[in-house]
Amino acid sequence: MKKIFFVILFFTTVLTFSQGQLNREVDSLKGLLKKEVQDEKRIFLLYTLATKLMRSDTIISTNYALEALNLSKKIGYKEGEIDVLEFFSRKFTEQGRLDTALQILNTILQQEDQIENKQRVANLYISKGNIYDIKSDYTRALDAYLKGEEYFLQANNDRGVGMANLGIGNIYHATERWDQALDRYRKSAKFLQKINDPYASWPINNMATSMQNIGQLDSAEYYFQISLKMKEDAGDIYGASYTYSDMAELYVLMNQIDLAEKYLKKALELKLQVEGISQETIGMALIRLGEIQIKRGKFIESIPNLRMGLEKAEESASVEAIMFGNKHLSNALYKIGNYKEAYEKLFMFSSLQDSISKVKSSQALAEMQTKYETKEKDEQLQSANRANELNKLRAYKAEADSERKNTLIYGALALVLLLLLGVGFAIRSIQLRKRNNEILRSKNKEITIQKEIVEEKNKEITDSITYAKRIQSAILPSDNLIKRSLPNSFVLYKPKDIVAGDFYWMEMGKSIAQEQENVLIAAADCTGHGVPGAMVSVVCNNSLNRSVREFGLTDPGKILDKTRELVVKEFEKSQEEVKDGMDIAVVSIEQQQGEGASSKSISCSKLKYAGANNPLWVIRKDSNEIEEFKADKQPIGKFSHSKPFVTHELTLNSGDTFYIFSDGYVDQFGGDKGKKFKASNLKTLLLDIQNLEMSTQKEQLDQVFEEWKGENEQLDDVCFIGVRI
Repeated sequence: MKKIFFVILFFTTVLTFSQGQLNREVDSLKGLLKKEVQDEKRIFLLYTLATKLMRSDTIISTNYALEALNLSKKIGYKEGEIDVLEFFSRKFTEQGRLDTALQILNTILQQEDQIENKQRVANLYISKGNIYDIKSDYTRALDAYLKGEEYFLQANNDRGVGMANLGIGNIYHATERWDQALDRYRKSAKFLQKINDPYASWPINNMATSMQNIGQLDSAEYYFQISLKMKEDAGDIYGASYTYSDMAELYVLMNQIDLAEKYLKKALELKLQVEGISQETIGMALIRLGEIQIKRGKFIESIPNLRMGLEKAEESASVEAIMFGNKHLSNALYKIGNYKEAYEKLFMFSSLQDSISKVKSSQALAEMQTKYETKEKDEQLQSANRANELNKLRAYKAEADSERKNTLIYGALALVLLLLLGVGFAIRSIQLRKRNNEILRSKNKEITIQKEIVEEKNKEITDSITYAKRIQSAILPSDNLIKRSLPNSFVLYKPKDIVAGDFYWMEMGKSIAQEQENVLIAAADCTGHGVPGAMVSVVCNNSLNRSVREFGLTDPGKILDKTRELVVKEFEKSQEEVKDGMDIAVVSIEQQQGEGASSKSISCSKLKYAGANNPLWVIRKDSNEIEEFKADKQPIGKFSHSKPFVTHELTLNSGDTFYIFSDGYVDQFGGDKGKKFKASNLKTLLLDIQNLEMSTQKEQLDQVFEEWKGENEQLDDVCFIGVRI
């Protein structure tokens, strides 16, 4: 990140202020351009307009720059030509065309001796250092920055010295030489604060980052706060956004994840206000926000941010951002059970990771630093004893001539030796690169084969599960049976996967006392979902059927007692302890037909209910309240404190409605804040739709559920039954 900071910093003459201010400046320059006829002044106006519009209107900016370049060549104005070429090097740098930008700078610096303004030469070296810094060629970057600093010191340019030291500090930071980085950042801040330059906030910001890396977290927080205040006071939106990002990283290390998320959201908000900010920058901020939300357990909330961040990264072709976006998105998808897509993202991350390598050159940097420190000391010594040195040179001139000849001979031999070594190293490097490419191709082929095998296995598994769905569907009561027995009712059934752990159940049980059939209906939720839940549901469904058909039970409490007994007995056959079971609400409806022999409606009913963790909700006709009959807090399955299930009895009149359901509806995450739907919202919804037909209620419940879920994954199976008397 700090590589980009420095490039934008040094090339930006003003901080990121409002678009309105920029427009006023551009309009003023255009007005002067219409009046100005002198060639050199016209070139200056064209160059300034090109610089102002470089990020906001690239086409017009380029046209102004080309006009300035052509006019400079036409009148032989060398200074103007260099200005425009330097502009294009900046433009290509920000576009990522680094080799082209570097070629332009090298072309200009070939005439270094002919450029009278040495501060201009210093700027060119700083620009060159920036490009090498971005390319991670730290040895050449340091060389360029040190030359730039040397020219700025000769010119007594405090700002130039400060900015050069910021670049040098960044090189030491990148190569993890923290003490030297801190020394250079302090020197940079000192020179910039001396002239009240607002960019002094940047070396202070980077000081904090270096302190963070050596474990001085409290000091890092202190300097981050100073840097942030300076940026906000200066109206530097761009700079403040990055300091907020850095502070988010710090708070992650301090295990203050809530603060980290807060600061990263603020950083993202500011970045979106910056004109012309790169898609890569926005993408990395979104990916980092998603990563922090994963740390906080906000898996569903993280996924939209990670998807959007990955999209931005792909638009900018940032390999590093794409790699980490796939890594964190794979993690989030795995956490919510989307294993197929999680595998695909993990495969992409692995492929990119294997293709990326970064080589650091700390040893070369140390040699370069020694070279320039020695040179600095030699120059100081020569300055102090110049007269004495001249006398010595005259006295030993003959000896020096002889030594010079020997040096030339030895130097030539050394050069030949170095060339031979260089050729040897080049050949070795080509061989290693070829071998590494072969290994990479082999590994990619192996991964592709493994992917195909996994996909084939997934197809086989999916086909098996689809067949299992047909089997599970066969044990569910048909729509015709439900409508015939309970014409004014609905069943909303939404499995999370192909097969489900939730199921609904219906039987006709004959009452011995009254010698008539009762309708028994239930909404059940077995442990888990998908294949494991479906397997448990088959055992539980069979036990419910046996309780009624084989043992002749119609009382819901007694049905649940017997079902529990049968389920536990079935699971005890296994050699391993099985703790799976079922939550359920069972209702028995003793029907009393309305007037007329052909009537299909129920005018009045005696209801019996028993529940294992799942309640019964009743809404009376013309009432604005929900009566809740609570379930026993125990499952159908092995339980340490099991007791007989309680049967609740009540009478419902025509127009009254009751509901039984599993917990999949209320536990679904979604909405604007990615929270659970909750029972309170469900109660409000049911009261709002109470006057609608039951079929319309089903549609409304389904629509609200889908809108709440949005792009989030469905977390659990949904089974929801409503019956109106």
